[in-house]
Amino acid sequence: MPLGIAEQAAPSGASGYGKIYVDTSNRLGYVDEAGVARIVGLTKVVRKTAETQAVNNSTTLVDDDALLFAIAANEIYVADFHLDISTNIAAGFKAAITVPAGATLKFQAEILAAAAIGVVGSTTVSGTAVGATALIIQAHLHVCVVNGATAGNVQLQWAQNVAVVADTKVLVNSYLRAERLQ
Repeated sequence: MPLGIAEQAAPSGASGYGKIYVDTSNRLGYVDEAGVARIVGLTKVVRKTAETQAVNNSTTLVDDDALLFAIAANEIYVADFHLDISTNIAAGFKAAITVPAGATLKFQAEILAAAAIGVVGSTTVSGTAVGATALIIQAHLHVCVVNGATAGNVQLQWAQNVAVVADTKVLVNSYLRAERLQ
């Protein structure tokens, strides 16, 4: 499960502008000129390590069991999802991103097919899918989330674009990389 990271007052013994320390989670940090402890590396990377899900004969979006990350109240993140996909040519693939209530979402998908056919789509509505019907092999999802007062998860959802009796999967080593901007 992804860990939440919070900036806070400098730990005792770490006062002084520019001082480097390591927090209890072994993350490197520093103390800024205002005496606030800042954690270095606010990038979250999540890799899919197993193929535990398949969608068969369904267009109903499912939450991916690995590709999600936590977002605290009032944080801003940009994220890229790189998905390797196994699907049937008639089923295709669709993906959506859900965010906490009150968050603003910008979501763009580039869905790549084996025949070099690409589909680009976008939405600003949480849980709204972008998809294509073809022999999809990869999808690249670009996300910007400006969160409101409700903490929660930024969650990948996916399914077949057309219901077909064949498995559609997001494969091992698909991953997300999210960077906190604020």
